[in-house]
Amino acid sequence: MTLQGLVITGLLRLFGILPLPFSLAVGAALGSLLYRIPNRNLRLARRNIELCFPELEPGQQELLVRDSLRSTAQTFLELGWFWYRKPERIFGLIRKIHGLDVFEQACKAGQGQFAPFFGIEALTMVLLSKLAQKTDCRVLFGWAERLPGGAGYDFHFSDASAQISDPDQRVAVTALNQGVEQCVRQCPAQYQWGYKRFGIRPDGESELY
Repeated sequence: MTLQGLVITGLLRLFGILPLPFSLAVGAALGSLLYRIPNRNLRLARRNIELCFPELEPGQQELLVRDSLRSTAQTFLELGWFWYRKPERIFGLIRKIHGLDVFEQACKAGQGQFAPFFGIEALTMVLLSKLAQKTDCRVLFGWAERLPGGAGYDFHFSDASAQISDPDQRVAVTALNQGVEQCVRQCPAQYQWGYKRFGIRPDGESELY
């Protein structure tokens, strides 16, 4: 294992034995530090939020950038806690499930495929839409919301648009991205903004990063 791998493993083990609220507090502090130091994640998060939320004032965009970096750091540190806990302990952190009836109905039908963008052309996978079209399954969106102070997590489920299985690939992929966007807008700071979502451009379009 490389030195970097040893450091990451050691950090995950360390935060795996610490209380979750403490790990999340450290993550928030680390994210605030990342916001003040020039780095790749900061640059990409700022650009993505600028592209996806043009309706926000510059100050509001910056608050979202800061909060997203805090959430990214928290996500990394909470992984260690999850890794070293039994499933029943983790499930005990679920405080509320939104759209549980949607989830249960899909399970009873023996169907259910989960699909985890903002008016900007983005290269998007087509596998999910092809599977939905082939199997005529019920597609759901599902995501977890981290509650403040390590209080636990809320789960959210919602039905995807019927257009997600449209034979027109452009229509189907658009429905997929619109569903993801609706999830992201409910809690934008907890989305992973620090990557080049719009890195590959259609022919004739200029680079965005």
